[in-house]
Amino acid sequence: MLDEAFGAFAALIFVIGLLGLFAWSLKRFGFMPGQPKFGKGSKELEIIESRMIDARSKLVVARWRGKDYLLAFGADGIKPIASEDTPSNVGGLDDRT
Repeated sequence: MLDEAFGAFAALIFVIGLLGLFAWSLKRFGFMPGQPKFGKGSKELEIIESRMIDARSKLVVARWRGKDYLLAFGADGIKPIASEDTPSNVGGLDDRT
């Protein structure tokens, strides 16, 4: 009886481990939608920052072709809030001496 329970428990742990390995590999190698792709190609579109407002709403700052866009994602869709040209001193570096 104890051997059967241990065998069932070991099989359950093995299957959960396989599922975890599968999920990790999907995320690691970029097969999930919305995940960044690693490798060749130019990075024309990038997500700069993302903040959750509540359970259904999110604010996202995205950079595309030299402009930053503030977008609101919610239950009623995606709405642009603001946009501006990307500053030349990205990253807070200053040209002053």
